[in-house]
Amino acid sequence: MTTEFKRLNRTHPERTDQAQGTPATHSDSPAPAQLRSGHGELLPEAIYRPTPLDETAAPDILAIGRARLELLGGLRATIAGHRDRRWSQFYDYWMQLAQERGALPSRQAIDPLLMPRRLLGNLYLTEVVYETGNQPRFRFRLLGQEITEREHTRPGQYVHELGGPQSAGLLDAQYLDCLQGRLWLRQTNLSWADRQKSFIRYQVLLLPLARDGHDIDSMIGLVIYED
Repeated sequence: MTTEFKRLNRTHPERTDQAQGTPATHSDSPAPAQLRSGHGELLPEAIYRPTPLDETAAPDILAIGRARLELLGGLRATIAGHRDRRWSQFYDYWMQLAQERGALPSRQAIDPLLMPRRLLGNLYLTEVVYETGNQPRFRFRLLGQEITEREHTRPGQYVHELGGPQSAGLLDAQYLDCLQGRLWLRQTNLSWADRQKSFIRYQVLLLPLARDGHDIDSMIGLVIYED
C-alpha cells in the first residue's frame, strides 16, 4: 500500500507530519514552557494545542455497529464548513466504508485506487502495538509523500520516538484519544521536529480502523499543511 500511495500521488509535492494533542480530560501534560524539540530547544505554548479546536462544543455521538465514537470540538461541522474539501472527502470515504460494513472499517479495506487522488500524499496509517504492561504504542505503517518531504518520520517508527522524550507524551495524545473513540481535529506546526520549521502549520485528523469492526487496532490519518 505504501507503493500505491507514492505512485498515485505524483501530481502533488509531498512532505511529513505526525499527530499530537489531547482532549480537555488530559490534565497531566507538561507545562508548555518546559517542552523541548528533538534538538533540545524550548517550544512556545502555541505549538501545542492539547484540546480540540472548539472546546465549547458538546460531543457529537456517532454509533457505528458496536462502536460508539465521540466527535469533539464541533468536528462534523468543522469538516462540513471547511474551505478545503479534502477533509470532507477523507471523512466521507471512511464513513462510506463504515456504512457498507455496518462497523468500523478495517485497515485491509483501505483502497488507494478508490480514494480521491488529491488525498493520497497527505494520508498515513498507524497500527496499535501493545508492549510491556499493556501500554499501547503507535507505529507508522506508511506515510504519504507530502508527509515524508516535510519531516524525518518514516514507516516503522513509533509516535513516542518523535520530537524528543519531553514532547513524546503530547505527540501520543491524539492517538490515545482515537484509540478510545474520541476524534478531533488538531492544529499545530512542525516546531516539535525542528525549530526552523515553525512556519509550517498543519492540521491532523485521525479516524479509527478495526479488523473485527469494533476493537480499534489501527488508524488512518489525514495531514493538511498550510504552507
